[in-house]
Amino acid sequence: IEQVTEEVEAGRLRLAQLASAEADRIIAEAYFELEGLAQMLDFGSVQTGETLEIGPNGRLRVSSFHSAIVVVGPAGEIKAEQPVGRFGKRRLAQLATQVASGDRTVTEPWVDAVSGHVVVGLGVPLFHADGAAAGFVVGVVDLAEPLIADLVMPAARLGPTGHADLVDERGIVLASTEPGHVMTEGDHPDFYAEAGAGRVPIVANVAHDLDPHTLDRSPRHVMAYAPLRNAPWGVTMGSSEEESLAVVRRLQLRLLVAGITSAAVLALGIWFAARDLRATSDSPAESPSSPVP
Repeated sequence: IEQVTEEVEAGRLRLAQLASAEADRIIAEAYFELEGLAQMLDFGSVQTGETLEIGPNGRLRVSSFHSAIVVVGPAGEIKAEQPVGRFGKRRLAQLATQVASGDRTVTEPWVDAVSGHVVVGLGVPLFHADGAAAGFVVGVVDLAEPLIADLVMPAARLGPTGHADLVDERGIVLASTEPGHVMTEGDHPDFYAEAGAGRVPIVANVAHDLDPHTLDRSPRHVMAYAPLRNAPWGVTMGSSEEESLAVVRRLQLRLLVAGITSAAVLALGIWFAARDLRATSDSPAESPSSPVP
């Protein structure tokens, strides 16, 4: 039973890791495209307030960033953008504090006012000719479009209660097979927060906060978490304890039936043996022959 349980948990973790690897690939491709765009930009020639020519007919062609492209200066000011006005001051301030590090950065997610989808800014640094940090090129990625399909198929393999979420380091759901979970703590807030902070692969049997919008009334779920490498996020995947451990329950039932059957056979054998022994002890002893006078 322990071996079968471990195999079930290992399979659950593999599904989460496969979905995590696919999400990593999407983010890596977005970063690659963004870095190519950064190399194409002549930062010194970008004028403040300029509208970038990005798109199918523009000078700069990108496919990963349909929401917005922004060139951010060293003080967090917008040097150029397309379309205009899609990037808030708070997120620009967050990027400005990270310019000096010269590393890739990921902004906190937010709900885009135009599409209504959860989006996030991916930033790559820009440098002057002398190597000094000059700012960031930021691409805004719609998390619903490229990532949700990679969560639906694996979750469907887990049964009617199967579900999957993309969560950030705070445990907030960024994309989900359950639309009502997005930008919330989901059905497993404690597990999501702990897994997001720890960022290590894990499988756990956790409490399930009942969702009034679903038919899943199970009190516990078996959930797996697999972190991404290219963003501070992770994929969680699981289903109800009853569905997850159904094969274990069937094995337990077979063992129980076999044990009861064996005990019944043994008890019956003991009963027959005891009856035969009693019958032997109750039979009259053979009297000896009388001596011949």
